[in-house]
Amino acid sequence: MTTTTMTTTTTTTTTTSTAAADETVNRCAVCNMPSHKRCQRCKSAWYCDKEHQVSHWRAHRSTCDDVVSAAAAAAAVDDVDIMATSQALQKLEFDRIRLRYGLDRPDKAEIIAEMLSRDDQGVVGGGGGRGEEEGEGRDRGGGGRGVSASDFANMFGMTTKEAVVFLEWIKVGVKFKEEVLDNVAK
Repeated sequence: MTTTTMTTTTTTTTTTSTAAADETVNRCAVCNMPSHKRCQRCKSAWYCDKEHQVSHWRAHRSTCDDVVSAAAAAAAVDDVDIMATSQALQKLEFDRIRLRYGLDRPDKAEIIAEMLSRDDQGVVGGGGGRGEEEGEGRDRGGGGRGVSASDFANMFGMTTKEAVVFLEWIKVGVKFKEEVLDNVAK
């Protein structure tokens, strides 16, 4: 394979690249020869020609069915998992912010409760900052309760983005509590 004039490094490189090439070659499920065709249904079995695919079908069919069923089930779960993962990440960020700024301490919790319950113009949103008109950039959809995200951020020394995350999660909690109380009252 190599001549005596080649260095060990060259020989090792050649051997390594040959081994790597062998690892990436797909092999026929019947004869183990290099293959470029695969089962179009499950895409997991490789064949060197159509005859080997046809002859192997009886043995491959149950595996093929299992792979296709698993892929369909995974696709259906992915949508649910994405939503659950998104909510879990939002909750983790909320908890990080809460702990970083000590917002779970009784004194700060009382200030937050006061801020969120006062009856003023703005609620969760990005308004109240420099150069904005009264109420511009504020989300007004909360029954008039609340505080702007920029005011909240300034109050607790955090970024406006962190304030929005924190306040949005608080809104989720308040909405949940209201729904529970409504259901109990029925």
